[in-house]
Amino acid sequence: MADLCRLEVADKSYFYDANDIPGLLDGAQGAPAIVQSNRNIAGTADAGRIIGWDKETKLPTSIYAVVTKPNGDLKTMHPGLR
Repeated sequence: MADLCRLEVADKSYFYDANDIPGLLDGAQGAPAIVQSNRNIAGTADAGRIIGWDKETKLPTSIYAVVTKPNGDLKTMHPGLR
């Protein structure tokens, strides 16, 4: 299952292990967040361990972003800040 999250393209962020995603999502609860102009809520969290590849820095990262819709449904999440 881990291979499903690994993209073989240098311009995409990806999680190393898909099995981590539910726990990371739970771990982002209460993390600092902002309300975007489209009313989505964007937050960042630190997993405290390397969880994926950040396309912006081109490095492994422990930081990840979570964006939810105003009703709380997950819109997207990915390693890195952007």
